[in-house]
Amino acid sequence: EVMNTLKNLSNELSLNIVGVGTREAITILHTDPQYASRFDVVNLPKWELNQDFLRLLVSYVRLLPLKKQSNLASKEIATLIFEVSGGNLGDLNRLLVECAKEAILQGDEEITYDIVHKFKWLKPTEGLRNIRNINLSLS
Repeated sequence: EVMNTLKNLSNELSLNIVGVGTREAITILHTDPQYASRFDVVNLPKWELNQDFLRLLVSYVRLLPLKKQSNLASKEIATLIFEVSGGNLGDLNRLLVECAKEAILQGDEEITYDIVHKFKWLKPTEGLRNIRNINLSLS
């Protein structure tokens, strides 16, 4: 039903629709040849610990609702952020949101190495999806 609605919106309004999802979304998309032919699938690779990743962190700092600018692109903090997020944009976002909340609660209004280190236990979402898929297949 959702796919039909998207198809109708696309046709009636001449809209280009962009969807973002997991491998499971691709599977659903390809259950119908008509949908598969309407949508191109582009795989977004994980980020690497390089200048592009550092620029991403600098850009992200501007979006954070903190009073102080965090130095996320410093070698020490960027390396830890990369290790925790695994280069996955969703996991990076999740980590930085939690770190920003903690920075506000602490009253410092700045994400530091210690705050990022405090959240290094956050599990990657891909691993959680894999566990969920294993549980579903066992049911």
